[in-house]
Amino acid sequence: MDSDKCLYDISIGMEIFKLCKEKWYNEKKNILKDLFYNKLQNKELKVISYLLKKFLYQTYDEAESSFFSLFPNFINIIKPLENPKIIFTGINDNSAKVKSHHGLLCKIKYHMQRKYNIDCKVCLSIKELIKYISLSKPYDVIVFLDDFIGTGTTTLKIFEELVNSHQIDKNNLFIITEIIMKEAYERINREISPKKIIYDIMLTKGISDSSDIDNYTKNSYKQDLEQISKSNYLDTDLCLGWGRSESLYSGINTPNNTFGIFWQKNGDNTFPRIFPRICD
Repeated sequence: MDSDKCLYDISIGMEIFKLCKEKWYNEKKNILKDLFYNKLQNKELKVISYLLKKFLYQTYDEAESSFFSLFPNFINIIKPLENPKIIFTGINDNSAKVKSHHGLLCKIKYHMQRKYNIDCKVCLSIKELIKYISLSKPYDVIVFLDDFIGTGTTTLKIFEELVNSHQIDKNNLFIITEIIMKEAYERINREISPKKIIYDIMLTKGISDSSDIDNYTKNSYKQDLEQISKSNYLDTDLCLGWGRSESLYSGINTPNNTFGIFWQKNGDNTFPRIFPRICD
């Protein structure tokens, strides 16, 4: 079968995807062609095409720029504080995540000093944060930074530990994140004021929350993704992303909340990953 005709016949969605994502399509086209022509069946291609049309992809620079655009809002909120003492920290002690956020945290410290004349403390991990506050160091607010929040489980667990075990007032806690899933926002919002959850984009679940397909199609698509995972020796527990988040995002990194078909690798690393994770 002619490859162009094949692409047209079985994946109109991919053509739309190509047009919408022209800025990075050339970077991914060989991986896409391998996935579409060699690894998947026609029925399976339908769900992948559907998800790709909705996928939000940002280069590192785009994601970082979006992240820094959130700071004027934060500064406006804390404006009543005179000479505020601010601690910035990541939301994870995972070594890979700490490493990936190290440069970003250093840039934030420089950004706060240069643009707002505010000196701040940077803690690279939650362990470092707890050690710092245990020394009775003064602070007004603690700001948790992340590029993406999927379920909110990790964030809430940290909040609970800080409030219950280290007597931190949750009114002093802020979150700045570029992307947050609606599910996570609603969960965290029960604990802290929505004004203290500063984000750029809120995403909903890629299949379950879709309004353009019926429930039968939603269930069918989920079954197809599970079958793709089984057939290609991928972890079926992650076919909808960690915590069944159904995220469709890749930026500074690809979160494990994103559908596993886009970032997982199998045992012999033969499955084409469109958005591989940095830590993998």
